[in-house]
Amino acid sequence: MEPTDNWWCSPQCMLVFADLAIKPYADQGTTPPGELQKTVDEGRAGAIFALGLADFVSAETWMRLVHPREQAPDIRSMYVDDSGPRGSNAMRRLQVEVTTYTKHSTESLSEFLFRTKLDPSKKAYSSDTVIVARVQRQSTPSEIAAVTPQLQARGAKGLCYLVGRLDQVRLQVVRAFPTFGGPQEIKLDRHSTPPRKP
Repeated sequence: MEPTDNWWCSPQCMLVFADLAIKPYADQGTTPPGELQKTVDEGRAGAIFALGLADFVSAETWMRLVHPREQAPDIRSMYVDDSGPRGSNAMRRLQVEVTTYTKHSTESLSEFLFRTKLDPSKKAYSSDTVIVARVQRQSTPSEIAAVTPQLQARGAKGLCYLVGRLDQVRLQVVRAFPTFGGPQEIKLDRHSTPPRKP
């Protein structure tokens, strides 16, 4: 699953490619190499985020992995913004940084996000950068909703979405900062087949 420059795909295609990339290892009962697993995890998280974003902005989204030589961001996503005056469209590109809040984390989700990505004294992201956090640790809806005011109280800066799994086929995307939005539910069985060309 080698990132290719200027190769954009739908989030649905990214999910298919991610599955195909690790299938040989799953078939053999072995673990994929660390860099491949990292790329697959980032691609999946970016795809789920892009599907949720499509619901938030009511537009199709596209994405591509960024080659490791660029170091940042992990993914680029884009969509057509037609919210301007009638007949005007603007292509919006987002730089997506993926991070993971693991099930073994001992700090709260807001503490983790602030420490790793949203502390303005440590990081200065561009205005088109989005932090996408994969939430692996079990969290209640009230814990997720509490992230926004906790980050606001700490003076966090940036744009942050959370991606979490409800069960084998259902995931959720939540806008956590600067304002709370969602959740948008993503059903993998609904998005497992790439859209056909018109």
